[in-house]
Amino acid sequence: MTPRLIICSVLVVVFTCFFEDSQGQETIDDFGKNRVQYKNFNWQYYSAENFDVYFYEGGKQNAKRAAEYLENEYDRITQDVLGYALYSKAKVFIYNSISDLQQSNIGISSKNFTSSGQTDFVKPQVEVAYPGNTVEFKQELIYQVSKLLIRDMMYGGSLTDMFQSSYLFNLPDWVIDGGALFITNGWSVEMDDYMRDYFKTRKFRKLGKLGGKEAAVVGQSIWNYIAENYGLNNISNILNLTRINRSEQNSIIYTLGVTYDRFIDEWKAYYINMSDQVNANYQAPNEGLSVLKENKKGLIYHQVKLSPNGSILAYSTNFNGKHEVRIRDLTSGKEESVVKGGYKVINQEIDEEIPLLSWKDNNTLGVINVDKGEYQLILHDVGSGRSQKRSLGKITQVKSFAFHENGKTAIVSGDSKGQNDLFLLSLSKNTMRRITNDSYDDMNPRFLPGSNNVVFSSNRTNDTLKRETLKLKDVEANFNLFILNLDSVSKVLVRVTNTLSRDFQPIPRDRNVIYYISDQKGIFNLYKYELNTKLYTQLSKFSKSIKHYDINYKKGSIVYVMNNAGGDQIYYQENFNLTQNNFTPPTRRQEVQQAMFISERIRERKLRELEQLENEPEPQDTLMFQLVQPMDSISNLEKDETTGAIDTDNYVFDTDVLEEVEQEEQEPGSILQNFRRMAREAEINGPYNYQPRVGFENIIFSWVIDPLIGFGIQAEVTVNDLLENHKFYGGVLATTDLRSGSYYGEYHYLKDRIDYHAGFKRRTVFRAINDPIADYDIKYILNRIEVGASYPINIRSRIRVSPFYTGTRSYDLDPTKLSFPPGTPGLPEPADTKRDYFGGKLEYVYDNTVVNGLNFEGTRLKAFFEHYESFNDSKLNFNTFKIDVRHYRKIHRELIFAGRLFYARSFGSDPKDFLLGGMSNWLFNETDNENNEGDPLNDPIDADNSDILFVEFVTNMRGFNYNKFSGNNALLFNAELRFPVIKFFNSGPIASNFFRNLQLIGFYDLGSAWTGNSPLADENSLNTEIIEAGNFKARINNFGSPWLASYGTGVRTVLLGYYLKFDVAWPIEDFEVGSPKFYLTLGYDF
Repeated sequence: MTPRLIICSVLVVVFTCFFEDSQGQETIDDFGKNRVQYKNFNWQYYSAENFDVYFYEGGKQNAKRAAEYLENEYDRITQDVLGYALYSKAKVFIYNSISDLQQSNIGISSKNFTSSGQTDFVKPQVEVAYPGNTVEFKQELIYQVSKLLIRDMMYGGSLTDMFQSSYLFNLPDWVIDGGALFITNGWSVEMDDYMRDYFKTRKFRKLGKLGGKEAAVVGQSIWNYIAENYGLNNISNILNLTRINRSEQNSIIYTLGVTYDRFIDEWKAYYINMSDQVNANYQAPNEGLSVLKENKKGLIYHQVKLSPNGSILAYSTNFNGKHEVRIRDLTSGKEESVVKGGYKVINQEIDEEIPLLSWKDNNTLGVINVDKGEYQLILHDVGSGRSQKRSLGKITQVKSFAFHENGKTAIVSGDSKGQNDLFLLSLSKNTMRRITNDSYDDMNPRFLPGSNNVVFSSNRTNDTLKRETLKLKDVEANFNLFILNLDSVSKVLVRVTNTLSRDFQPIPRDRNVIYYISDQKGIFNLYKYELNTKLYTQLSKFSKSIKHYDINYKKGSIVYVMNNAGGDQIYYQENFNLTQNNFTPPTRRQEVQQAMFISERIRERKLRELEQLENEPEPQDTLMFQLVQPMDSISNLEKDETTGAIDTDNYVFDTDVLEEVEQEEQEPGSILQNFRRMAREAEINGPYNYQPRVGFENIIFSWVIDPLIGFGIQAEVTVNDLLENHKFYGGVLATTDLRSGSYYGEYHYLKDRIDYHAGFKRRTVFRAINDPIADYDIKYILNRIEVGASYPINIRSRIRVSPFYTGTRSYDLDPTKLSFPPGTPGLPEPADTKRDYFGGKLEYVYDNTVVNGLNFEGTRLKAFFEHYESFNDSKLNFNTFKIDVRHYRKIHRELIFAGRLFYARSFGSDPKDFLLGGMSNWLFNETDNENNEGDPLNDPIDADNSDILFVEFVTNMRGFNYNKFSGNNALLFNAELRFPVIKFFNSGPIASNFFRNLQLIGFYDLGSAWTGNSPLADENSLNTEIIEAGNFKARINNFGSPWLASYGTGVRTVLLGYYLKFDVAWPIEDFEVGSPKFYLTLGYDF
């Protein structure tokens, strides 16, 4: 740690010396996910005017290029589209791969539900993983920064905005996610595909119900519709008005001058009409050819591969990071899983392309997978089921690979130090050699049969291999096919295609014919190219894009992946006609974008001419402005001479480019022109070493009702550094009389493979003693100091070991005893005590839950053992064991069944008590048995009751008061059916906090607390009473039930910023149903 960080840490701990580790209204226990660090990241950063771009080893080049690119794009995003800029510099953290990004701690402690009184501080920072190629990297940079800007625009900015947003604002996902996707991609082929499928195969849901990818792409289409039909400037008008009136619907109405329903109808008609035009000229895939059943889970089928003899299909699946490779016998239909890996991640980016596949021969399937942040090649023998693994440590990421027919080598598309290139892998020597070395992206390599030639897809602008580093803005998004001869020393490639489209996934049939997919017409379809004639042919005319495919030439069969009903589907077709010739018109998107493309090229040309007039003459490429391009260069193509296609992925949104250029031409020395020239030359400083700087993450103020100390006010704070490797927690709970209360402070170090923590907690309880002579108080104090280490097994489970010191003190405040000196005859000594313990805690936590509306889905488990060893008296030793299991299951939509099983046991020389009954944070609560002799809440006169500091209230046991049953053991079962009424029936956004959070529940509780024999025994502490009088001793069995039960219903909602629960429960005791009991409580359910 730096001295500055140490000073800040001390200040935070001092500040948080008034805090308690209670969760306030959020009674959800601290389960939580993990991030597992397999690497150490030593961060540095480049500093520019609007961004600080952070990187670590292997990412220096990309970080500097990213800083330049973001500075160049910043004005376009903030001025041309959003009309909003950040108040401070944005921090951009660049990871070398998605697997590295998954090790980040940022966001790990974010709460699923916001407590009342909670204000989250919106930090202007984003994380970006280099996806393995430059084009996708540019897109990811713009997407994350755009999303940050819109989110800051709506929820951040000033401190006042943050406080208001915590209570008043709830935007649907399509606004932010869709807006960011539109700024990034505009009107994209992928969006076109998705919306055609969306309106054809799925029932339209109101926009407020959308989430995830569906919300993002649908939102992109909405913003695109607004830009195309109402003008780009109306996007900033709508967003800025939404920031003010907190309603995107009203903002659309007031800005566009149409009703919201009419706007939605016109938006749907816009895309449905275009879809109808496509369907009239293209054909949908034959659903009878689908290999698998309907993809209801939303699995990603990234790759499909046919074995060389065409009898086996291998395909990969990915579901939120948990992936699998399966093989299917195409004759018998039998399937088996051959490789599994990964974990289902929550709220993190996943690598959808993993695992990668390629057949080495008929019996050996090659699989490239990621394990513990490292890429591995797995060779799986289909016959024996055995697998061999080898590391690909030199490569940071792998995008695709293919084996040579000799089985000894493989060609790999991967990246090293942030640069995508081709590598040659020797399987026998386990060595790797770089083949290309430049800033261009080289994708989808395949060997041409019977040769050492490799065909691949690349966005390079010339056909000569030379080492050069391009700025990100100069990297093209178009991909063409090239051939590289591995046996030749020549640096010149053979260009295959020469279009302004994206040509991917070449599969050569022989040395002359190559098949590939291309989006020349606006939809990725199958094409064929013949090298001897230099002609290409369109083979398929699907109305949906082919995402991935494979061909077996021996059987003439093809397998391909397409989007269907919102999810991937695999199709297999035998005897596919590989010689057919189809012609389809371009999609409406292609036609609309052509005008934009031509206008943009004219504007760029005129700007270059103006710059040439102002600067000294420079030698120019004589081919720069040729209308016909030679085959060895496509750097300045304006349109595909064969199809008339245009570059649809690189345009700006300016609609009056000609007028703008003419104006600049008339004023060659204008301020605007000089400003743009300066902007293109953004100053980048650094690199500098990363210095941890702490800042507030959130502050929470809430009400707490503690069964021991009563009503209190609680404040909590979370402070961390930018990377959330250092986290500080603190809280204070004070009662209204400012006597009882508690506070705590904790520090967590999360940077390495093992996490460490240290904390201090202090709790003070005043108890009133009803003495017949004069009432007085006893003050109890508990201090606990704990340090520990946590080992994350994976992202879902962890083991933690925590040694601790705990000390208790009790002070007899009887004024009579304190008024006289100790030893006064006739007066008892003050009942002051002091106990000290050393101990340890062993804990296991499992959590794979995901949020579903107001509830969870999945399972949570926490189990721990705790031992207390007294300093001086072994009779005071005790142990505690607890296990808490919770399961949440979706029944339909947001209708959730929640179940919980809790068991606790205290044992040893001095076991402690568990008190069963009541609910947490219960207003107007009642407690039973407080004055009964031997009860843990009974405070005897002139005696110590420090055990009250270790008493635990076991809830929810509705229908009964606190402490209905008590004992050294407790068992509790809760079952709830949770029904969010308004959200279930209303598909649109709900402005009211009250109705948005309104939820009805039905519940059943069952539990018991006992000492000694279990409730299942014939005789136990609950149904057996021993009476002694002199020499007389009697054992009486009352035949009462040792179990408490209740059933009832309840309602939950947010009122005045606080989450309230109202329950009515019918208790069942001794097999009889009692009168209903009512509960009003604060905080969330389990």
